[in-house]
Amino acid sequence: MNHLVTIARREALLSLGLAVLYMLGWWLSAYAVPSTIMWHGWPLWFVLSCVFNPLLFIGLCAIMIKRYFKNLPLDAALTDAGTEDAKVTDAKLKAKATAPIADAASITQADATHAAVPLRTHLRPH
Repeated sequence: MNHLVTIARREALLSLGLAVLYMLGWWLSAYAVPSTIMWHGWPLWFVLSCVFNPLLFIGLCAIMIKRYFKNLPLDAALTDAGTEDAKVTDAKLKAKATAPIADAASITQADATHAAVPLRTHLRPH
Protein backbone atom coordinates (compact mmCIF):
# COMPACT_ATOMS: atom_id res chain seq x y z
CA MET A 1 0.00 0.00 0.00
CA ASN A 2 1.14 3.51 -0.68
CA HIS A 3 2.85 5.24 2.24
CA LEU A 4 0.74 8.40 1.81
CA VAL A 5 -2.49 6.41 2.04
CA THR A 6 -1.35 4.80 5.29
CA ILE A 7 -0.56 8.18 6.82
CA ALA A 8 -3.85 9.67 5.57
CA ARG A 9 -5.84 6.80 7.10
CA ARG A 10 -4.09 7.17 10.44
CA GLU A 11 -4.74 10.92 10.49
CA ALA A 12 -8.38 10.40 9.49
CA LEU A 13 -8.89 7.90 12.32
CA LEU A 14 -7.30 10.29 14.82
CA SER A 15 -9.59 13.09 13.62
CA LEU A 16 -12.64 10.86 13.78
CA GLY A 17 -11.72 9.76 17.29
CA LEU A 18 -11.36 13.35 18.43
CA ALA A 19 -14.75 14.22 16.87
CA VAL A 20 -16.45 11.30 18.64
CA LEU A 21 -14.80 12.31 21.91
CA TYR A 22 -16.05 15.88 21.39
CA MET A 23 -19.60 14.69 20.84
CA LEU A 24 -19.39 12.49 23.94
CA GLY A 25 -18.09 15.44 25.98
CA TRP A 26 -20.85 17.69 24.67
CA TRP A 27 -23.51 15.11 25.41
CA LEU A 28 -22.24 14.52 28.94
CA SER A 29 -21.99 18.21 29.76
CA ALA A 30 -25.39 19.00 28.23
CA TYR A 31 -27.39 16.09 29.64
CA ALA A 32 -25.51 14.79 32.70
CA VAL A 33 -25.22 18.16 34.47
CA PRO A 34 -28.43 19.24 36.24
CA SER A 35 -30.00 22.38 34.80
CA THR A 36 -30.42 23.93 38.24
CA ILE A 37 -26.67 24.44 38.81
CA MET A 38 -25.62 27.96 37.83
CA TRP A 39 -22.22 29.56 37.22
CA HIS A 40 -22.13 33.39 37.25
CA GLY A 41 -25.78 33.51 36.20
CA TRP A 42 -25.39 30.99 33.37
CA PRO A 43 -26.52 27.37 33.52
CA LEU A 44 -23.47 25.20 34.09
CA TRP A 45 -24.47 22.75 31.35
CA PHE A 46 -24.42 25.62 28.84
CA VAL A 47 -21.03 26.92 29.97
CA LEU A 48 -19.52 23.44 29.80
CA SER A 49 -21.03 22.37 26.48
CA CYS A 50 -20.83 25.67 24.58
CA VAL A 51 -17.77 27.44 26.04
CA PHE A 52 -15.46 25.02 27.85
CA ASN A 53 -15.71 22.00 25.52
CA PRO A 54 -15.03 23.94 22.29
CA LEU A 55 -12.00 25.65 23.83
CA LEU A 56 -10.73 22.35 25.25
CA PHE A 57 -11.07 20.55 21.92
CA ILE A 58 -9.50 23.37 19.93
CA GLY A 59 -6.47 22.89 22.16
CA LEU A 60 -6.60 19.10 21.80
CA CYS A 61 -6.86 19.46 18.03
CA ALA A 62 -3.78 21.72 17.95
CA ILE A 63 -1.84 19.23 20.08
CA MET A 64 -2.93 16.34 17.86
CA ILE A 65 -1.84 18.17 14.71
CA LYS A 66 1.56 19.10 16.17
CA ARG A 67 2.32 15.62 17.50
CA TYR A 68 0.70 13.13 15.15
CA PHE A 69 0.17 14.78 11.77
CA LYS A 70 2.93 14.90 9.18
CA ASN A 71 3.61 17.58 6.59
CA LEU A 72 3.52 15.70 3.27
CA PRO A 73 4.13 17.01 -0.23
CA LEU A 74 0.93 16.86 -2.23
CA ASP A 75 2.71 16.83 -5.58
CA ALA A 76 4.64 13.61 -4.90
CA ALA A 77 4.20 10.78 -7.39
CA LEU A 78 1.53 8.29 -6.36
CA THR A 79 3.65 5.32 -7.39
CA ASP A 80 6.72 4.03 -5.64
CA ALA A 81 9.73 6.22 -6.41
CA GLY A 82 11.92 3.26 -7.41
CA THR A 83 9.71 1.96 -10.21
CA GLU A 84 10.26 2.73 -13.87
CA ASP A 85 6.75 4.17 -14.25
CA ALA A 86 7.43 6.71 -11.50
CA LYS A 87 10.66 7.82 -13.15
CA VAL A 88 8.92 8.29 -16.51
CA THR A 89 6.01 10.14 -14.89
CA ASP A 90 8.34 12.44 -12.95
CA ALA A 91 10.37 13.17 -16.11
CA LYS A 92 7.20 14.06 -18.06
CA LEU A 93 5.95 16.32 -15.28
CA LYS A 94 9.28 18.11 -15.04
CA ALA A 95 9.40 18.60 -18.82
CA LYS A 96 5.87 20.03 -18.89
CA ALA A 97 6.56 22.25 -15.89
CA THR A 98 9.59 23.83 -17.56
CA ALA A 99 7.87 24.28 -20.95
CA PRO A 100 6.58 27.80 -21.61
CA ILE A 101 2.86 28.30 -21.28
CA ALA A 102 1.29 29.40 -24.56
CA ASP A 103 -1.15 32.26 -24.77
CA ALA A 104 -4.76 31.58 -25.76
CA ALA A 105 -4.26 32.77 -29.37
CA SER A 106 -1.55 30.19 -30.11
CA ILE A 107 -3.49 27.14 -28.94
CA THR A 108 -4.58 25.05 -31.92
CA GLN A 109 -7.15 22.30 -32.26
CA ALA A 110 -4.35 19.72 -32.17
CA ASP A 111 -3.18 21.10 -28.80
CA ALA A 112 -6.70 20.86 -27.43
CA THR A 113 -7.01 17.15 -28.29
CA HIS A 114 -3.89 16.08 -26.36
CA ALA A 115 -4.25 14.25 -23.06
CA ALA A 116 -5.06 16.42 -20.10
CA VAL A 117 -2.12 17.67 -18.08
CA PRO A 118 -2.44 17.41 -14.28
CA LEU A 119 -3.46 20.74 -12.79
CA ARG A 120 -0.51 20.91 -10.43
CA THR A 121 1.92 21.41 -13.35
CA HIS A 122 0.13 24.63 -14.32
CA LEU A 123 0.28 26.01 -10.80
CA ARG A 124 4.04 25.97 -10.44
CA PRO A 125 5.71 29.40 -10.52
CA HIS A 126 7.89 30.13 -13.54
